[in-house]
Amino acid sequence: DDDADKEGGDSIISNLRFFEAASCLFGPDNNPINDGLFDSNEDKSFNIIANGNDCAFDKFASGIEAEMTKRSVSCTGVGGVDGAIAELMTYYNLPYGNQVRSKVASICLKSYEAINLPFDYITQKGYFHDLEFFDGGGELNYEHQIGSENSLLRDGGRIKYVEETFASSRAISFPSEMHQFRDCELRAAMCCFVASRQKAPTKDDTSTRLCDPANEGFACDLTGNSEVCLVDFSNAPKSAHVRDGYSLYGPLGSQDAYCTGFAWGDDEGRAEAALKGNTLFHVAMAEHVYSKGFVEEVPGAPMCGCIEKMPVVTEVPSCTDIEVTQQVTVRFDHIIDEIIAEVDVSSVKTTNCDGKSLPEHYATLSTSGEQEALGKIIVGDGQCTAAIGNFLETKGLEYSTAGTSQA
Repeated sequence: DDDADKEGGDSIISNLRFFEAASCLFGPDNNPINDGLFDSNEDKSFNIIANGNDCAFDKFASGIEAEMTKRSVSCTGVGGVDGAIAELMTYYNLPYGNQVRSKVASICLKSYEAINLPFDYITQKGYFHDLEFFDGGGELNYEHQIGSENSLLRDGGRIKYVEETFASSRAISFPSEMHQFRDCELRAAMCCFVASRQKAPTKDDTSTRLCDPANEGFACDLTGNSEVCLVDFSNAPKSAHVRDGYSLYGPLGSQDAYCTGFAWGDDEGRAEAALKGNTLFHVAMAEHVYSKGFVEEVPGAPMCGCIEKMPVVTEVPSCTDIEVTQQVTVRFDHIIDEIIAEVDVSSVKTTNCDGKSLPEHYATLSTSGEQEALGKIIVGDGQCTAAIGNFLETKGLEYSTAGTSQA
């Protein structure tokens, strides 16, 4: 039952299935269940996905289902997608059906290893340099060009090199080992920039600075597209350098930022998930830092990171996704008794999510519960006061704007 007393009550378990620890389609020749299914001279290898455009789980399962139908076999007595899952459970000796998706994802992701480009290859300045960059520090964020000094074209030269040489044909790894991108449970990432590296001359500083939009496209000043409501330091303590604390903005003090992001679905075999490192490179480095000169972080938060670690903001109208042209082949090779995936990537291009905002694009990739969670981070125009009030309630505090004025 569903009351508070957990010592009593009935448990009802239904739809149980028991599978033989063997597979009809996979496994070595001496598998007795395979007897009679193949001619002794027949090649028992078969394609699961042949020249597909991705390695999505549904296509993987459909390929196995098609082979079962072709051979009119099922060790488990279960057909369709469930039968395909059962075949993989028995072949890999997996106790639970939900583990099959993870196994298929690992097979699909392994196909990109041959064309993998480690993220630290981009700058070639080491792990801690890149870690500091994503927290809004380092020379790429802090230095400003004066005359020929601190040239972004020079400091960011490797970004341009990687963009032109590798970004459209290699699989750039996603830096999940960095604290900013560890455990992205909502499968979305965001960057919020608060300054421009290239600043225009003032009456007190007439030094020539490279910021003419007609000259390499650099912006003289950052124009925000979102308002920062609050930063909860506990969401990213390594970026904030304190374990806990918070900053409140909204009616108490405005903080404009330029926020942009991307998201991926829960199927790691699909291109937007498998190549999310390419999207991160474009969003964080190629487009906004190198091409536009946008830099630095909202204090207490990463400049870029999993969306759960980022500030609470009103809007993220800027969104990036990718279009990938590739050929994927997944094949069972009975000689080596292994399922092998191979991929040939022809091009990787970034797009603007068909003009959608990040929340709108995310809605096509997520559940209603995930969208609700995102809605507590991207709260909507004019919703800072409510977001701050809800946050302070968790601290046992009541929020009032009486007597305050917009800074």
